[in-house]
Amino acid sequence: PSIPLHWRGTPQAGGGQLNETTPSGVACHPSNGGEFNSVVAGMQAELNATKTNSFDWRATPQAGGSQLNETTPSGVACHPSNGGEFEAVVAVKGLLMVGFNRRYAPQVVKIKSLLAMKSEPKSLVMTVNAGQIPAVHWTQDLESGGGRLIGEGCHFIDLLRHLVDAPIVDATVVGLDRLQEGKKLHDSFTVSLRFAEGSMGTVHYLATGGKSFPKERLEVFCAGGILQLDNFRKLRGFNWKGFTKMDLWRQDKGQKACAQAFIDAIKSGKPDGLILLEQLFEVAEVCIDLDKKLRG
Repeated sequence: PSIPLHWRGTPQAGGGQLNETTPSGVACHPSNGGEFNSVVAGMQAELNATKTNSFDWRATPQAGGSQLNETTPSGVACHPSNGGEFEAVVAVKGLLMVGFNRRYAPQVVKIKSLLAMKSEPKSLVMTVNAGQIPAVHWTQDLESGGGRLIGEGCHFIDLLRHLVDAPIVDATVVGLDRLQEGKKLHDSFTVSLRFAEGSMGTVHYLATGGKSFPKERLEVFCAGGILQLDNFRKLRGFNWKGFTKMDLWRQDKGQKACAQAFIDAIKSGKPDGLILLEQLFEVAEVCIDLDKKLRG
């Protein structure tokens, strides 16, 4: 079910830079042959990725100084195999991007701008009608898919972190006791977050719903007003002065804008528009901790 990519960079003469994009399966197609001669001077790297959320990356800077620009699919930075240690990432001077694309969705950008005008603490409720997946599916496996909290729930924890724009100071999780084919599932849970400036957030990630109900809904309560985002198509403001609605012809979860931000950063050599490293690591560590609590 997975398509492995085994990439080994061979430093050649002369300076160079590697910009490697590996969202799920994009650079991992077997036609690539799995072997590439890099033009990166002074760096040896080994990347093993699959179409799953598992990720194993090691890079050792050598003499001469080089740069690694790496974008990763959802949840890879918080895979348990990393053990909560991210020294390999920060050891290389370059750009790191994780595909938390919902930050870049146009309606989320609008919500962010509307919240910037409010100084009061916020209450955010994210409901995810995730759908059922067989117990034997790779996304349910801790090693190959990270499980649904680490592999998918991370998106929504990051989204709330982004909108509140304050560190997470407390995180708890409660899961449904579900068995399928004799195997305990960890695919339906509620995450509660508390933020440093007083806001709170809840993520209801549920695999027990049905397809007739929208998949993702976000509600933000603040200073007497409410913002409601329905499936990244319809954004409504209730008692929100100066804003009533923002509708899209098509659903836009920000995938293209997220990829474009990474491309622009590579071209400029600056991390402008990218997610701050400290936020990536913060969300990753929160997800790892929550998953441990969920699994008992």
